[in-house]
Amino acid sequence: MANFALNAPAASAKADDWNALVSAYRDAASDRNAAAPNDWKDAAQESTWEKLVDRASKALAAVIAHPVTTLAQLAEKCALVKAEYPDAMHMDGDDCAAIIADVQRIASPDAISTAGENPTLVAAFEQYRAGAQIFRNDPEAQMSGSQDAEVFAMMDPADIAMLAEPALMPAGAAMKLRRLFVPFVGERWADEAVFDDRSPAFAEGVRMAQMYEQMLWGTIEDLQRIAIDQHAARLANGGAAWDSALAALQAAQATVDAIPTSESEGAWDAADSKRVDALRALVTTPAPDNAALGRKAEYLFGEAADNGEYGPEWHPDFIAAYMADVRRLAAMEG
Repeated sequence: MANFALNAPAASAKADDWNALVSAYRDAASDRNAAAPNDWKDAAQESTWEKLVDRASKALAAVIAHPVTTLAQLAEKCALVKAEYPDAMHMDGDDCAAIIADVQRIASPDAISTAGENPTLVAAFEQYRAGAQIFRNDPEAQMSGSQDAEVFAMMDPADIAMLAEPALMPAGAAMKLRRLFVPFVGERWADEAVFDDRSPAFAEGVRMAQMYEQMLWGTIEDLQRIAIDQHAARLANGGAAWDSALAALQAAQATVDAIPTSESEGAWDAADSKRVDALRALVTTPAPDNAALGRKAEYLFGEAADNGEYGPEWHPDFIAAYMADVRRLAAMEG
């Protein structure tokens, strides 16, 4: 796949961004808890602890503000807030607003899960509509020529990437067609096609449009319906449990990778032990679809199994879980 330098991919486009924020918060909270002063009259201890409290608070604020796109991420966000404030009787207004926005995003008819989709394509689509949103917020066209140029400099690379990057699932194909709909129709109302919160004018425009334009929008809706049905089937087949286990493994791996070489061997061993536990939890979690099965195969038979330090034959429970996935998914496909 081409590697385009997109200017500002949406934060919600990559699960790795979410996992990194969660990992940073967990590390900050752990450091804060470990450094609680044993002598509150010691000014130096208290000062060090207050700095760690501030760091953890900022890390949690970043987690809360980050837009999530899956129920697993939303559940994790709520669990972190609850754990941080176990005795709180109500939430901060901004925190509530962020979580409500998450729910509305996930519940939107156009909020198709992008799990398994080409991440560069997803990022390109999100970047394009981020630029389109800037123009949408300026209906009187009051921006200067230089400001217009800055927005187009954001949208044009996104268009190039969407042209080059293949869609792997119906969700990605729908994204490409929603972008195509704008110039194909050519009417002002058609600009709304890339947004999830389309205005009533868009529905009226489609109703009054020519047959080919209606057919194109109908095809987009067909693809989105197929994607939603696939996502619902994935959730029914244990997708949320898989996503949660995968996020836990990625966070554990990030913690291991972040340990500097100067740290004690004991610190690395403790972190790696948690990573191994997370790997076992993932591999023994039923794969909800073929994409998850492929990822599980990489963990079992990929590079880790080739370097002589690890082999799946050491873990019969891993092989049994994998074969159970293969039989179950093969039976589902007939």
